[in-house]
Amino acid sequence: MRRRANQAEVELTPLIDVLFILIIFFVLTASFVQGQIPLDLPDGRGTPPQEQGMTISMTEDGSLYLNDSPVDREALIEGARMALDQGKSLILVADRSIPYGEVASLLDMLRANGVSSVGLGLKGTEP
Repeated sequence: MRRRANQAEVELTPLIDVLFILIIFFVLTASFVQGQIPLDLPDGRGTPPQEQGMTISMTEDGSLYLNDSPVDREALIEGARMALDQGKSLILVADRSIPYGEVASLLDMLRANGVSSVGLGLKGTEP
């Protein structure tokens, strides 16, 4: 009796290990993607608006200014309401180093107090 030569076999265990590692990688990276608000932000070029409204500034240390005058949150809300009653636009400009969550909470605070029409300003660039 003759023995048969060993037949070549494909080992599936390493292949399955690699596939599980890939699945784990994709699951972990997919969980880091957070929900995002779709925004189409302007690039800062173009003509400036004809009528200047009121500017709300937020500095790096969290200080608030209304048209370059320091204000607290209550005075900011009152000044913003008066500006809207006069038909002026409101533009919020914030320091680049401020986390956007703080800017969003300021916008939420304004919106909760009846000031819903606030634009976001950015540093202008020359075309």
